[in-house]
Amino acid sequence: MVILNYRSPYLRRILSTNKKKNDGTLAHIKLPNILPDIFQIIIRYIYGGRISLIEYDILDIIKILVKILVAANELSLQELISHLQSFLIENNENWTEQNFNLIYQMTIENDSFLDLQKKALISLIQHDNHQMGEVQVWEHVLKWGIAQNPGLSSDPSCIKIIPEELYEDTIKYFLDKNSKNLDSIIITTQHAELISKWINRLEITDELKNSYEFKLILRGSRDGFTAKLFHEICDNQSHTVTIFKVKDTNEILGGYNPIEWKNDYGIFRDYGTTKDSFIFSFMNKESIKDHIISRVKDEYYAICYCHNYGPSFGDKDLTIYGGHEGVASFRNKKSYCQENSYEKQIRKMEDDFSVEEYENNGKFYFVKPNITAEVFQIILRYIYSGTILLNEQDTSEILRLVVAAPSKEISNYLRRYLIENKSEWMKLNFELAYQISFQSNNLLELQQFCTDLMAKSPGKIFELFDFTSLYEKSLISLIERDDLQMKEIEVWE
Repeated sequence: MVILNYRSPYLRRILSTNKKKNDGTLAHIKLPNILPDIFQIIIRYIYGGRISLIEYDILDIIKILVKILVAANELSLQELISHLQSFLIENNENWTEQNFNLIYQMTIENDSFLDLQKKALISLIQHDNHQMGEVQVWEHVLKWGIAQNPGLSSDPSCIKIIPEELYEDTIKYFLDKNSKNLDSIIITTQHAELISKWINRLEITDELKNSYEFKLILRGSRDGFTAKLFHEICDNQSHTVTIFKVKDTNEILGGYNPIEWKNDYGIFRDYGTTKDSFIFSFMNKESIKDHIISRVKDEYYAICYCHNYGPSFGDKDLTIYGGHEGVASFRNKKSYCQENSYEKQIRKMEDDFSVEEYENNGKFYFVKPNITAEVFQIILRYIYSGTILLNEQDTSEILRLVVAAPSKEISNYLRRYLIENKSEWMKLNFELAYQISFQSNNLLELQQFCTDLMAKSPGKIFELFDFTSLYEKSLISLIERDDLQMKEIEVWE
């Protein structure tokens, strides 16, 4: 008891409180944040001045040291804290970087974060390299602020800090992790996302894995409303989306043209051929629910070319009339929609209409969120030279390259290379290996490798990453295995 009092200020405080009660009973000290096996190591250190980890696997020792560091902090063992911090920083920099998520959760989420001085917190937030998302920063600042003002309600929903408008914009932005800033005064990012799905021939409820970045090349109120000007700016541009705001209504009309716009100076109209164009309409800007998508049914009349017309689709399906020689304004109430070359009528009426505003978004940038710049460089070198120098690449890049491989042959070769040569690395970086392996249904060998690993060493694996992030299919497959090294009660829990 004397040694405990002397070595740990925390235990000294708890034990002295119990002594004052003088009730003759044993002292019961609850330490819910310290695991029993970690506390055993701490007790041996308090009495013997040494830490012994002989019985532990070499791969687990560093993680255990981090847990000991957290326990030492709670028990106010300053000498041990200083020694462990120095040891981890000076001798295990690579491990710390590879397991940053674990270090982060055991430090920033520790209650000691709440004791940061205001100046230190501001300095941390303003640092360019803090490696935290805006939402994470906000959550921690909110937690810190409540801790500094204990009189406030702990329910964040009761505190009005930000304007309702900013709140709604934030929610809309974070609904789509791949959302981009959209330069449009006619549509919102939700409209743009739905149009991107239509380009990929997806349904509205499907997940958009490959998104497009819209680049504005023409706006009526900025550049003009004549067919002549449209052809000057947009001819020879391909993969464009044109959007119109109908005057005196909330209607939004538009169309997607995957081929180039052209000008035809003949007496008769000319047409461009494609199977992939479509036209569409929205009832208003506020919602994407009320929409019509109409795909081309007569591919030979998909796109209309005429020097008197602006961006027009089909044989009168969506015609923007610019008058003789294309010098009249689209605001002349002579544009119209009549079903002919496309599947559906996109307006409920065939009356002529005027264009209040229009935009042409072209030169789409195809965004593959799962392919880094480094991986793309490797693919380009392979396409031009036919070789991939795996010894020069980081294993994490090779793993990502499997998903982006330009051919099935290369993908199969990379999978075999990883399993045969980099299995230990994938064990240490299991979360990354697992997430990438299940990005595609074609990576069955890697998926099997991950499932085998979880079945053989579930305890170790579940310590390495968040068990709740398992895909449902993967979880069922794991539970059904006869060689799963877990007791039934553990599986149930």
